[in-house]
Amino acid sequence: MLSGPSRGDIVRACLLLALAITAVEYLARRGLAPWLPVVSARVVNDQLCSAAAYLLLVFGVARGLGMSLRGQLRRLANAAARFPRRQDFWVAVAWCGACAALLVPLDRWLWGQVRLPGWEAPGNPTRWLAQAGPVLAPLSLLVVNGLVVPVAEEFLWRGVIQRRLSRVLGPWPAIILTAVLFSLKHAVVDASLGRLLFITGLGTVWGHVAHRRRWHASAVVHAAMNLLATLLFVLGMLWHLLQRPPAG
Repeated sequence: MLSGPSRGDIVRACLLLALAITAVEYLARRGLAPWLPVVSARVVNDQLCSAAAYLLLVFGVARGLGMSLRGQLRRLANAAARFPRRQDFWVAVAWCGACAALLVPLDRWLWGQVRLPGWEAPGNPTRWLAQAGPVLAPLSLLVVNGLVVPVAEEFLWRGVIQRRLSRVLGPWPAIILTAVLFSLKHAVVDASLGRLLFITGLGTVWGHVAHRRRWHASAVVHAAMNLLATLLFVLGMLWHLLQRPPAG
């Protein structure tokens, strides 16, 4: 009689998937993005390659697990329409704010200046659509960093990895382990420990939301936080540009 995968097999598979996500994003953003011709600005390359990497990962993982992406998108749309009207959404947002207020200063104090070894491909000097940078740079950040990446990350980390770890480790060990792995991924890709505790805290909040409401709800919270942070960053960019003295 055939038995299912053991506890160890499931944990190893989840760790391998976490490693694969980290490797694919690292190669896309540090290898492919600098190597390609610059599309108006380097941040646009970074965002386009991030989007391509995560779409590849989502389609590959969903196909490998036999999951219907159409059905997942329907549930995501339903969560986006309903979850922000629930108290749980605003409690999660408040916890994200608390993580920012408490853990960002702590990260800066502990290891804000610590840089990790990193590699990046030589930059391509070719530039396309240079004049479109002021439009394409903020647009790519809002679409990719604000929507595509948080949804894809929640599907992969909370919808696949955490969910499977929960079956063999229990909810809270799975939530915390997934949050730590998620934060380590950011540290490796950023080549910095500067957000280690902050992202672990956010991952714990989103993991708890996913445990209670599934990953579709955590994706709504994650996207809302990323959109807010990206919008503030874009407004800061625009303010900086407006403060520049006119040429000539």
